Amino acid sequence: MRRPERGPPTGSRAIAATAAQRSWRPVRFGLVANAAVGSALGAVALLPLRWGWAGMGPAWVQVHAYAQVFGFVLPVAVGMGFRLLPPAPWFHLPRVENACFALLLSGVVARFGAQAALAAGAESGWTAVLARCGDGAVLAGVALFVAAAWKGIQRRRTLTLSDRLAQAALLWLGIAAALELWAGWALGPGAATAPQDRIAAVYAAVLDGFAPCLILTVMGRMAAATVGRPLPVGWPAVAVAAGLQAGAAASVAGAALGEPGLGAAGAAAVSAALLVPAVALASGGVRSPVKDEGVRRTVTVAFAWLGVASALRLGGAGAALARVDAPPLLGDAARHTFTIGFLTVLILGMLQKLAPAFETRDLALPGWVAPGRRLLSLAVALRLLELLPFSWARTLAGVSGGVAWAGVLVGVVPPLATLRAPKGRRAVLPPAEWRREAFEHRMEHERERRRGRGTREAERGPVGNGE
Repeated sequence: MRRPERGPPTGSRAIAATAAQRSWRPVRFGLVANAAVGSALGAVALLPLRWGWAGMGPAWVQVHAYAQVFGFVLPVAVGMGFRLLPPAPWFHLPRVENACFALLLSGVVARFGAQAALAAGAESGWTAVLARCGDGAVLAGVALFVAAAWKGIQRRRTLTLSDRLAQAALLWLGIAAALELWAGWALGPGAATAPQDRIAAVYAAVLDGFAPCLILTVMGRMAAATVGRPLPVGWPAVAVAAGLQAGAAASVAGAALGEPGLGAAGAAAVSAALLVPAVALASGGVRSPVKDEGVRRTVTVAFAWLGVASALRLGGAGAALARVDAPPLLGDAARHTFTIGFLTVLILGMLQKLAPAFETRDLALPGWVAPGRRLLSLAVALRLLELLPFSWARTLAGVSGGVAWAGVLVGVVPPLATLRAPKGRRAVLPPAEWRREAFEHRMEHERERRRGRGTREAERGPVGNGE
């Protein structure tokens, strides 16, 4: 006999009905960390490098990269992931989220503080212990999030390609956290920088595996509503997903094993795969009306920069495979076009849409959205000048970090102001119909559970009383 399902029916309204129980703290932390630490360090580190001054050194560059990936991208992804997870009867999601955020927060702060102290010249043995403990805590927090998200995905009756991409994103996130522990293990007195091949493997897992898979998962469900154009479906979507996985695996393996040819082949595969959604969403033309024109422009600009970054990286990978000299800063320009022009712009744009939707209120300070987007785009355009063989171009490229920092400072204000809880209320309750539907889901689940228990007792038959 078919056993009853172990959970209530899922759906966007059921998810939204319980989303008010989840916290915005990871998202707030990520936005503040980007504005106050990650982008600030990038601006301070880039200017002397491009202007020929005494720079901050490679250790501070690694600190900046860690702050951006594990201090900004990871908390925002985890925070939004927990809000979008369906309610589950097996564990209390708010408690799991609190434990996950505590591990991530303590781990990121410890790891960041340890390498920052080493970069500043500290020679104490506690720095190595702190770095390893921090990376271990981050790995534990990521494992907790991956387990919760994987279980939430598995509750769907039929897994779509977007669900498979979400699972792939979770796997790549776990791989990145494990590789970061491996990279950070080398830190200690006299070793302020982690081995470059290990760092390259970490960021290949994040930027080639985790981030593209996660973004394609989200945009597969939201592209039509935000841009008015859906992502490709059918065999093109399958080809993109397969190319991403193969390319990310080759890119990570090439970096970890010190095989530049393998890494270049992986970079080429990832770049070619990402050109498909970039062209599809940035080519212009609206097939269906959209409610928010500002979000549409932000997402379109982000995918346009994704196309530029993919083309630049594809050219660099092709030059490496053909053993042809490429501009020395081509990889740097492609990476920052991806992280600033695509990733940062898209994250801020999606938060400007999702935060008001979850909080059931209008976006705060909407006039700040366009200036933030334009400053970030200007920063990317200035950064691309470093590819030109002129001294004035490199001088202008040096100020791109400061422009990007200004864009982040402006861009994070609307979502942070929207997420600010009103006084006297810990959470904004969802609409009444969502709460009512969530209650009906719980009652239906309870009825199914009781029917299943009654059926099992009937199959066992009456229990004798000794007569």
